[in-house]
Amino acid sequence: MKRNVRVAVGLLLLLLVAAYFIMVIYFRSHFIFGTKISQIEVGGMSAEELDEQLRQRAEEYRLTFVTWDQNEESIPGESIGLQVTLSEKIRGLIRKQNAFAWPYVLIKGSSLQAGQVVSYDRQACRTELEKLKFMQKSTWLPSENAYISEYTEDGYRIIPEVYGSEIRRQELDVAVEEAICSMTEVLDLAASDCYIEPEVTAENEKLQETVDTLNRYVGTVIRYEVPQEEEILDGTLIHQWLSVEDQKVKIDEQSVAAYVYGLAKKYNTAYHARKLATSYGRTISVIGGDYGWKVDTAAEKEMILKDIRAGESIKRELVYAQKANSHEENDYGTTYVEINLTAQHLFYYKEGKLVLEADLVSGNPKLGNGTLTGAYSVMYKQREAVITEGEEKKRVSYWLPFANGAGICDAIWRTRFGSSIYKDDGTEGCVELSVVNMKDLYEQIEAGCPVLIYELTQGD
Repeated sequence: MKRNVRVAVGLLLLLLVAAYFIMVIYFRSHFIFGTKISQIEVGGMSAEELDEQLRQRAEEYRLTFVTWDQNEESIPGESIGLQVTLSEKIRGLIRKQNAFAWPYVLIKGSSLQAGQVVSYDRQACRTELEKLKFMQKSTWLPSENAYISEYTEDGYRIIPEVYGSEIRRQELDVAVEEAICSMTEVLDLAASDCYIEPEVTAENEKLQETVDTLNRYVGTVIRYEVPQEEEILDGTLIHQWLSVEDQKVKIDEQSVAAYVYGLAKKYNTAYHARKLATSYGRTISVIGGDYGWKVDTAAEKEMILKDIRAGESIKRELVYAQKANSHEENDYGTTYVEINLTAQHLFYYKEGKLVLEADLVSGNPKLGNGTLTGAYSVMYKQREAVITEGEEKKRVSYWLPFANGAGICDAIWRTRFGSSIYKDDGTEGCVELSVVNMKDLYEQIEAGCPVLIYELTQGD
């Protein structure tokens, strides 16, 4: 059995060696398979066979152009004076090739140079080209870059590029030269890069990043917690603030600032007049003072920019520099200090209930020191403070400042309050209470509490 195997293997090796040397002998007069001359496949041909085949191909040769819309036009070889000028070196090339290396060439291939094999009249070729339809400039359609659409309720999208029919003449001439010299019969103009193509396609990474950024920005939804109505900032307005420069998205910060200014104008109540149902049964308008809601326009603008860049959908308050007790019509709510300068009397309401009332002494109007009217708030609370009235410094046990150095304090130096004392012995703008009443007020009130000051004239 083993002897039979050895005999079989020996015979197989003998056959392989015989086949190898038969091919060596064959390739002494023929080109090795896988060989090219000037891009022309010549493997397995003798010099005579190659000459005959090339001449026959030259007689029948026609270069067909396939356009971008799959139309075809041709130039016959005879119209451009196509000839085969087979070099005498071809036989020499066959002799010089290493016939013993035919397995290597078969696998790796070989490219030989034998001078110019195919020749043609280049001027005639240019003339024939100019006659073809796809070469007529009047019919050329320009390529168009991919671009980003206008904003719609669905956001932005990429409008794909358009491939036109405008010819790149230099690239065409090179492709024609290569096709004719290798006697290639079909030239696909698009595949040969003969058209002016769009510079920006829908697959462009920067374009895709830009449209993604735009869609993230316009996907922002900010629902403001404001009184009585819904205030929403979303893509329907945000898109008007966006622009693209060098494929980078920019936000018009001036437009954002203008929008915030509009919000502030709409929702600010500081410095506005407000109605007050006084403790005397009359409803008056309290004018002046800085109490109320006040939008921090710079901070709100920066918050909007941050929200847009994050593409967030959120519900939040406006960013306020100053807050009030309520978003209702009466922003001071139900906890406030009411001061009637005419009656020289103070009321303190807490959650709608009167918890303190007291006589007071306010600023002396005859000396130009009348206590300011308007709506203010307690700026802070302080125990054991020193206040200045004119050139005199006074020590008080309780101090509740509300505006321009004025505040509510105790006056241990006084024995009487109320009536018309203020007209002759008034303060320089502060509101003074007895120590007992001031202590009671101080212990119950909180910083930020509204202070509504008014005069109740005969006509009110």
